[in-house]
Amino acid sequence: SKEKFGGLCFFIKNTTQEMREVILTYEQMSYSICEECGEEGERRKGGWMKTLCDKHAEERENKIKTKEL
Repeated sequence: SKEKFGGLCFFIKNTTQEMREVILTYEQMSYSICEECGEEGERRKGGWMKTLCDKHAEERENKIKTKEL
């Protein structure tokens, strides 16, 4: 698996339909779960796309601003 555009993306061979359905479900869920804490989140821009809750998105923005100064 790998992270891409703020969500999970799985690449596996020899899957069943049931496996593909489970993978798709969790890939879709990953776009609404904060990568840092597991709370409800949304995809955020700022370099690489990340899925973050409001708290962690604000922390990320502050880190980006600090590095730019």
